[in-house]
Amino acid sequence: LYNKCKEFEASDKVKSRMIWGCQWDVTCKWLAETKFASDPSKVYSNSSSWGNYKDSTDNAKVVENGENKYGTKQNTGCSEYWKANNIYDFAGNCYEWTQEASSNYVRGIRGGAYGYNGSERPGSERKISITTDNISDLRFSLHVNSSRDS
Repeated sequence: LYNKCKEFEASDKVKSRMIWGCQWDVTCKWLAETKFASDPSKVYSNSSSWGNYKDSTDNAKVVENGENKYGTKQNTGCSEYWKANNIYDFAGNCYEWTQEASSNYVRGIRGGAYGYNGSERPGSERKISITTDNISDLRFSLHVNSSRDS
């Protein structure tokens, strides 16, 4: 997966990589400190008001044409209510692979998933998973570095 991410490079100046766990942690801190999270518990304790969870609340409890969209796997970015500071699906929907590792076959996953409650698996969630597991609620995020000519 790490090598596959490199194929998403748009040009010589844009590099794609899997996100590191420390970058995820810094993003959690930034979200908690911004106006988005006037209550830091939205990031660290309960993300059900802005993520896709089985117990999503408020606007995150997305229903379209009488069908519940929350609590089921959805395409990233399908709801404006499942974003924070323009980052889609940081909380809930699908776990995200990171570069964190405890061995060759055990990697870190972050962010919670649609089949859980927002208090069980908030945006700051950190777990590990065996890389050969068949997990249907797992995706990956890219960290994009862009350099510009002066």
